[in-house]
Amino acid sequence: MNFFYLKKIASTKKTELFLILNILVALYATQNLYLYIITIFILIILFFKKRLGLSIIILILFIKIFSGYTFLIIDVINTKTSGITYSTTKGPLNLKDYYDPGTLIIKYKKDAIKDIKIPFLSNILEFRKEYSARLFKESKSKLRLAQALIVGDRDFLTTDIKDKLIIAGVYHLLAISGLHVGIISTFCFLLLFFLPRKLKYLFIIIVLFFYMPLTGFKVPVIRASITGIFIMLLFIFDIKVNFKKFILLLAAIFIMINPKITTNISFILSFTATAGIIYLGFSNKNKTLNSFYISIAAQSVIMPISLYIFGMFNIASMLNTILLLPIINIYVMLGLLSLFFSKLLIIPLIYCEHITKTLINFLYISTYPLFTIYKIDLLLLIISTIFIIIIFYLPKARFSILLLYLLLLTNNYCEINEKNLLYLYDDNKNIYIYTYNDYKNYIYYKGNYNIYRYKLLPELAIKKIKSFEGGMVNVQNGENYYIKVKNISDNYICVNKNEKGNCKILYDRVKAMLEIKNSDCKYKIKKDRINAINYAY
Repeated sequence: MNFFYLKKIASTKKTELFLILNILVALYATQNLYLYIITIFILIILFFKKRLGLSIIILILFIKIFSGYTFLIIDVINTKTSGITYSTTKGPLNLKDYYDPGTLIIKYKKDAIKDIKIPFLSNILEFRKEYSARLFKESKSKLRLAQALIVGDRDFLTTDIKDKLIIAGVYHLLAISGLHVGIISTFCFLLLFFLPRKLKYLFIIIVLFFYMPLTGFKVPVIRASITGIFIMLLFIFDIKVNFKKFILLLAAIFIMINPKITTNISFILSFTATAGIIYLGFSNKNKTLNSFYISIAAQSVIMPISLYIFGMFNIASMLNTILLLPIINIYVMLGLLSLFFSKLLIIPLIYCEHITKTLINFLYISTYPLFTIYKIDLLLLIISTIFIIIIFYLPKARFSILLLYLLLLTNNYCEINEKNLLYLYDDNKNIYIYTYNDYKNYIYYKGNYNIYRYKLLPELAIKKIKSFEGGMVNVQNGENYYIKVKNISDNYICVNKNEKGNCKILYDRVKAMLEIKNSDCKYKIKKDRINAINYAY
């Protein structure tokens, strides 16, 4: 009866209010444990019947106590004299003693008081690691995407393929979440055509239950699998719900169990993409058009978030997703079969990998001009979010989502007004220098991939700089795919070149120094070690 009552909750306007209140509680009441517990109990009493409310309270208390004093060993990352670093359900942890994957650690404060090896989980986690290594070895290093697509193991991926996926706007296809759960469910449903419908749903529940440890207990996989299991239970019990409300209810329950996910980027993106598909999805008999509409719906709602958080987005990502999705579907299905028949399917998987990489490279090259690199400000993110929510509740206004694209892509609000600047960063190991002006930008970079990807690119995104007139970019352990340099110069970059060919500011790579040929230059030293040099024309 409790499960059936969820239908009533997910069919009233209370669902939106329940979600909003849970978000507010998660953001403002979690700093005080007692206040958080009291507010959660009040919400449950207000929105649920006594029996169901009591069941939810007991469930939350059990999860809180269990997760607070236990964690599971997933894998060994590295071993050092100071200790062993493990991948766990609480993230990377450094411990003194050795534990096998699949070991449950019961802790009190900092000390482990009990460790229990769970053979069932241990076998699956060890199989996962062995499966990834076997694919890599038996394919003679040709299979790298397969491990990420099938069991969520990205250790074999190169930065080259990651960067091209990001620029093409299809990196989300690698994340094992709702898409993979949908593919697995569809594949199982087709494979078991000879079984009664409800038995198929039951089998899918069992498969999803096993899939969580097989992918290393990744949080997005757990959320997507639990959502899939809930949906299968609805089908088994013939419960028809309003899925628009149901997805909001599930999000509220996830937040209630773990309030920290309100600021988790993975949760925000997956939830908003799912909400976009459900609220903005178009119904059409043509499957190709349906795929296109679904892609538009998902990408439209995550675009403002991507531009605010990551500072980059490909407008063609919806089209790229549709083009890449069929081969990804085939790849995942073959991969699932390879869990049992790996030797027989090595060759087909290699062909799939080759086709996928070729297509990714084509999408990267052909749609790079549509790749944007700039950040929007908080105000524009709020305006975009309000705009999307209004469209959610005005189905006839779906096509006005295109106005959102125009609003975001023609926005100049967050552009830096201060121009004619030269920025310098140098930490003895990595150095970059670039100019920002109305005419021509120049760049020099030499350093590791992390500084390039997570320090230089965010700065350029704020200033909306995607291309440079000249200079050089030398990325160690990686390639430069995000920004373009028209005229490569190995020796120096010239800033503010005049008609006579003289440079007012020159960076010489050999001398490793700045030569200022203008007495009016002013230095501004900032805390983050970036020097802004103001120079006059």
